[in-house]
Amino acid sequence: MKKTIYFLFVLAFQFTFSQSADILLNGTVSAENNQIKNVSSPTDSNDAATKSYVDSSITNSNNNQSMNSISEGLTGELYNNFDGKKYETIILCDGKKWTRQFLRSTHFNNGDEIPLVQDANEWANLETPARSYYQGGQGGFAEDIMGNSIGYIYNWFVIEDERGIAPEGWRVATQNDWNTLIECLGGENIAGGKIKNSGSYFIYDMNGNYDSFIYWNNPNIGTTISNEASNSSGLSVMPFGFREGTNGNFYNWYSQVIIWTDSDEAPSRVEVFSNSAGVLTGTTDPYDGYYVLLVKN
Repeated sequence: MKKTIYFLFVLAFQFTFSQSADILLNGTVSAENNQIKNVSSPTDSNDAATKSYVDSSITNSNNNQSMNSISEGLTGELYNNFDGKKYETIILCDGKKWTRQFLRSTHFNNGDEIPLVQDANEWANLETPARSYYQGGQGGFAEDIMGNSIGYIYNWFVIEDERGIAPEGWRVATQNDWNTLIECLGGENIAGGKIKNSGSYFIYDMNGNYDSFIYWNNPNIGTTISNEASNSSGLSVMPFGFREGTNGNFYNWYSQVIIWTDSDEAPSRVEVFSNSAGVLTGTTDPYDGYYVLLVKN
């Protein structure tokens, strides 16, 4: 008797499962007289979605979320007076509006060109304004990509030049600007983890085509529970290295970045590293090549 009941139960289960499959696959009418469809791109709340559609939806959702998080907290755009380059701006915890991308100006504000110097020996012997773009090793991108997506490296003679590189109403971030920002982020020991980009940075050519992406070397240290950089400030500083003034060589793509801070006393800079949650500040030589961020007056 028990074997017979078990056999009947199996037959009933197989029959029910087969009918359910027919309803989903063949579009038969349900008891409520509503058609249930299994389609690749559902258009109705009663439609049954395929696995490939669900997987695609999850991927697109994650991608959109990543793109949206990049824009979170942004306050507007800045256009350079002469070059017409566009920059995202953001208000940070210090209450000031900053640019999120490094400066990409090729000219001073009066229209004079900032000389482009890539040769190492020539750069090391300069005592006049010059710009360059990171070259060689892992940072071997063409100038149009560097100028369009990443930013130029400038020597100190550009920063102190009276012709100016900041658009009207803006300034090169000063030593005081950085000190105030670092303080409101908790101090030099932890501020680095709060300003470093914690994801990927996509690079596009002059035609807007995707070329590559950059991110900090692992470990990208912060003071979070996971010990990873959080970029909680939203500034999204990237690891684009620097240029040494004594020999003209480029260093530390992916693992470090150095940024000029405007000062009346001496050439000053801010350094951030992948293997540290901190920020290093201090003075340096005018021959070195660093990046620039702007702050609204």
